[in-house]
Amino acid sequence: GNLKELTLILDFNGVLEHTTWRSQNANGTWNVTTGPFHGSVEAVERLSKFYTIVIATAGGVDSAKYIEAFVKKYFPAIEDVIYTRRKDLLNCTVQVDDSEYNLGENNAIPILFWPLARPNNSQHLQVKDWPTLERVLTQLAIELYKEEV
Repeated sequence: GNLKELTLILDFNGVLEHTTWRSQNANGTWNVTTGPFHGSVEAVERLSKFYTIVIATAGGVDSAKYIEAFVKKYFPAIEDVIYTRRKDLLNCTVQVDDSEYNLGENNAIPILFWPLARPNNSQHLQVKDWPTLERVLTQLAIELYKEEV
């Protein structure tokens, strides 16, 4: 089998893009700083040897320029960005999201990216950081590849 037959769909905000609120201005607006999650840039590059990687995000047209510039800068191995609120309609091998409501409604293997300290009672496999996520996804690719042979 061809490893690149495996498809990985990643959520954008909360899985690839990490948002930190620095301070609130007097007028009530926030100064927001964003960047990639620790370890995600290198992990996505390595995982692209096993998976066709695509982002699925509910972000609309107004955020498309920002998302595409962010992806080009940090994640050149990501092949496409899909803008949709209906992630349940997507056909892929593995889906990683930080909202359990977006998982488990399609045929994908669901993984909940949950970097927060507070627990949640999700039924899905949960990972807390990118080094763990990369290990899980690499192992999964090896297992799925063995099944194909």
